[in-house]
Amino acid sequence: MKLFLPAASQSHRSKRVAQEIQKILSHAITNGCFPLDLEFKMTVPVTVTHVEMSNDLQHAQIFIMPLGGIEAEHHLKVLIHFIPFLRKELSKKLYLKFTPQLSIRLDKSFDRADTVLSKMIDA
Repeated sequence: MKLFLPAASQSHRSKRVAQEIQKILSHAITNGCFPLDLEFKMTVPVTVTHVEMSNDLQHAQIFIMPLGGIEAEHHLKVLIHFIPFLRKELSKKLYLKFTPQLSIRLDKSFDRADTVLSKMIDA
């Protein structure tokens, strides 16, 4: 059983919740709402590129990319470490029965786009 469905087959409600989660987390990450530990560990701004929700709204995959892809793995590890804090921020601002479980991944779509573009230029 697939937990996350492609964006085309997601319900309207799960898409709206995903957009709201993206706004809340983007704001929390960029405006320094984190504990002081994190502010020193984040060396470049991080963008939440998109969010995918399960249809039951209990699981969310968060896709991130640091500016320029600099130290992507480092920033991924830092944000994974602070998932409990991110869930707490969501629970304060997102009015759902359950706060979704979060999993954070690097967004590889930019790398794929660069690969396709370089192949088009070479051809």
